[in-house]
Amino acid sequence: MDISLISHASVVIDAGGARIWTDPWTSSRAFNNSWSLLGQPAYSPAMLDDIGYLWISHEHPDHFNVPTLKGLPEDFKRRVVVLFQQHNSDKVFAALRAFGFVHFKSLPNGRMVSLAPGTELMCYQASFGDSCLAVRHGGEVVFNVNDAELSATDCRRILRRVGKVDVVLNQFSLAGYNGYPHRDRVLPVLADEKLARLLNNHRELGARVTVPFASFVYFSSNDNRYLNAYGNSPARVGAYMGEHGARVRFLFPGEGATVAELAAQDGPDEALARWQALYEQVDRLAYSIDPPVALPDIARRVDKFSASMREFFPSILIRRIKPISFFLPDLGHGARCDVAGGMLEQAAIVRCDADIVLNSQPLEAAFSYPSGFETLAVSGRFEVQHHMKNWQLLKSLTILWNNQIYLRPRYLLDPRLLRYLAARIRAGLLRQMLGKARLRAAALRADSR
Repeated sequence: MDISLISHASVVIDAGGARIWTDPWTSSRAFNNSWSLLGQPAYSPAMLDDIGYLWISHEHPDHFNVPTLKGLPEDFKRRVVVLFQQHNSDKVFAALRAFGFVHFKSLPNGRMVSLAPGTELMCYQASFGDSCLAVRHGGEVVFNVNDAELSATDCRRILRRVGKVDVVLNQFSLAGYNGYPHRDRVLPVLADEKLARLLNNHRELGARVTVPFASFVYFSSNDNRYLNAYGNSPARVGAYMGEHGARVRFLFPGEGATVAELAAQDGPDEALARWQALYEQVDRLAYSIDPPVALPDIARRVDKFSASMREFFPSILIRRIKPISFFLPDLGHGARCDVAGGMLEQAAIVRCDADIVLNSQPLEAAFSYPSGFETLAVSGRFEVQHHMKNWQLLKSLTILWNNQIYLRPRYLLDPRLLRYLAARIRAGLLRQMLGKARLRAAALRADSR
């Protein structure tokens, strides 16, 4: 097999009779215009001629990038087969159908599926939303972890199904921040955790080589550029993996290599050096400052947001979200929000007393979509000063909302949703969620030191 990097988490895997393009992202910014691609994507319409399959790992806009997908040639959309994890919702396929795509294949969780003669795939779901992809061809296996958080138990399950793993593609750096106030204490812990996970997945999957990817971005809003100082650079990744005896090989956009070439690399990694040069110039890149949004405009968003939450979740659960106080530096004043009641109004709140500090535009965006508060966390454009558990409850409910896991009985008892949840629980969903909770607890401990 051959692997070529296009950008970020986007690669083309050539598996004999099947060429698979993963998570296309070639244009635009992501996460409320707070992430930008680092490096020029290696995309041209000519590369589409031999691609038969398009795999989307999950709905985040650095993987399901709407401008990129909409902008692909119409003849390609009519020909290619889109692959996506088996889910309780058809909204991803429905959106792609509206973009002009025609052919779709839903991949069951944890089962090998024949794609073409001699080529098999396995999609492996992680927590809510994330998924990984194994490609097996010619006695070789490439495993795309993407940005999923896999435990040792997950890796054992994967190996039982695919037999072995030759190449692991894996995220290596920070992908947002949950707003803990003591950045200097928490962010180094989170960056170290990414490196430890990279190494653990390499070892637990028995990989011959790990190809770091899915982190080739920079935080490109003026209010989240601070995150760039804490990310893992390619040089740090290479040194860390080398110190622990784990073979690692970077690819640069437009560069391709066979599995054998990746595993046999010896000597300097030229792609690593090219990436490192880009990382060292990140402060010179473009950063945006959003114009302020008037509070009444945000209040209208809050009202609609609250009505939707009441539609899909029991009132007793929504009322557990306590009123939140914000301080909006770009507006120069505070605001108080009752999510349960759909109210946002200006209030005499000084910065140090506010629960959350953020500018008005990311606050409006957070209340505009089901994915809004998860996007806010990924962008890192805020700081939680008080009542972290209240913030986490709000974000958790919106994650369920975005995944169409509705908790009102008339939705929760839908047979399709129940079948999906039962299958995910049997496949380890609760264990995966507990793992995420442990990571949050570690961050809280670092924040409270």
